[in-house]
Amino acid sequence: MRLAAPITPSSVADRITLISFGAISVAFSGVAKTLTLVGSESAVIGHERALGLCGAIEYLLAKFVAEAPLDAAIALVFSETLRSAASLRMGRAEANAAFAAVAVASTSLGLAVGSLSPSSDSALVAGVPLLVLFTILGVVNPSGQSADAPPKPALLQLVTNLSPIGAAIRTLLPAELAGARLDRGRFSLANAPRLGALALVKSGDEVLVRLGLGPTGSAADEGRRRAMPNWRDGIVRLAFITLTNLLVAALGALATRPRFVHPRPPPPAQSG
Repeated sequence: MRLAAPITPSSVADRITLISFGAISVAFSGVAKTLTLVGSESAVIGHERALGLCGAIEYLLAKFVAEAPLDAAIALVFSETLRSAASLRMGRAEANAAFAAVAVASTSLGLAVGSLSPSSDSALVAGVPLLVLFTILGVVNPSGQSADAPPKPALLQLVTNLSPIGAAIRTLLPAELAGARLDRGRFSLANAPRLGALALVKSGDEVLVRLGLGPTGSAADEGRRRAMPNWRDGIVRLAFITLTNLLVAALGALATRPRFVHPRPPPPAQSG
């Protein structure tokens, strides 16, 4: 999908959807690859850990250092392809940093799930539903969010805060829309957006407010530009999610150290 260079009201929903699917794709790819690799190595690493030849922290750090740069490099290629193919407004630095950060966070999430799972099959079984949950709670509804919507329960809000998909979307959308002026051109019903919440928007900041990503009420009227979300805040949030996942992975690996029973040699046979 190639979007028009100027942002129009009818293309806003397309940009939101395209960016959201891009973040979801990078997250799913990173987690799936990490779970597959950790599962394939679990038997060998488990035996070495049981013999005291390899510690849990050393293995997790080595795995993260080995896999995170590769996942980030793949995400950079994806970011450059998406920007050029879809004519996104966000700069190269913002897009590359956001997609690389979500790739690294997804790698750490795969390590966390793998360390808490007793086998490679159970890791895949647990990882897919968890990613689906992170997707459901992390995506932004293009039709907008009501200002008087009830708050989420505490547990769901915690899961939402730990969603790398949600953090990536809330990083990329401000990078794409903050400060943008919408090119309305000659108004016609054929070019108007199909979604009511975005039908009369005039700027990217207003879109962010209607999506629930910007200030509301008095904060929206006074100091809106200063209070609007910044993509750098999203990078910090993704870094926090990465560190949290690594901590969970370390605790899980320490708590699930495998143990093997080593057979004792039979007693010597007594003569005569």
